Amino acid sequence: MHNIRLHYAHMRIMYKYMNYQQAKERAKVLKALAHPMRILIIDALHKNDLCVSDLCALGTINQSNVSRY
Repeated sequence: MHNIRLHYAHMRIMYKYMNYQQAKERAKVLKALAHPMRILIIDALHKNDLCVSDLCALGTINQSNVSRY
């Protein structure tokens, strides 16, 4: 019975924390966001539906760069 409890506790810990593969996947997303303009765009789109011209007004950035980000 003691071994079953230890196994159950170990399984809870395993699911509580992410594993290495999950950390790698999250690192890819964070790397993709690692530019201030991308973060501004994500924040603005999170708050409102905006078109490209609205996003251009966020900073000194042209339409082609907004589309690229």
